[in-house]
Amino acid sequence: MQRVRGVRYLLVAALAAGTVGLAGCGDDGDDASSAVESAQSQAASIQSQVGEQVDSALSQASEQVDSAASQIQSGLDQASSAGEQVDSAQSQVSEAVSSAVESAASEGDPAAGKTVFMSAGCVGCHTLADAGATGAVGPNLDEAKPPAALVVERVTTGKGAMPSFAGQLSAADIANVAAYVSSVAGQ
Repeated sequence: MQRVRGVRYLLVAALAAGTVGLAGCGDDGDDASSAVESAQSQAASIQSQVGEQVDSALSQASEQVDSAASQIQSGLDQASSAGEQVDSAQSQVSEAVSSAVESAASEGDPAAGKTVFMSAGCVGCHTLADAGATGAVGPNLDEAKPPAALVVERVTTGKGAMPSFAGQLSAADIANVAAYVSSVAGQ
């Protein structure tokens, strides 16, 4: 834009120079006519150069905009693909966890689970008549009557005030306590 302003300034200066030349010509019509033609020729030349420079600048800007648009579209395509991959991975993880929870819950030993319930601190927070537990921090398991899959999930991941026991109990211990709680709760 500054280049166009500079060219316009030159055009105005050339025209002004022609006008100044005309004012100094006096009565000689041939000199005045020649000066006008020269000024017009210079003005046409400058106008042509300005037009070429503007066209070139617009062409370059158009190419840059097209390139940027292409890069943006490529980025959007990659982001969309990554989002689909994340969704697929999350779905696979969810299915694997659900399958593991159901499998672990169905394979637990209730008798071994009672031992885990008593030794892992469950009695301090939960009420469960079969274990003689009267804790009031967590839910009353006799009232909640949770299925084994829910017990596995809560013991594994925790929720609210209940911490995860995944790092403290083995998968077998978690399956056993789930089998125990789900078989005696509310009885």
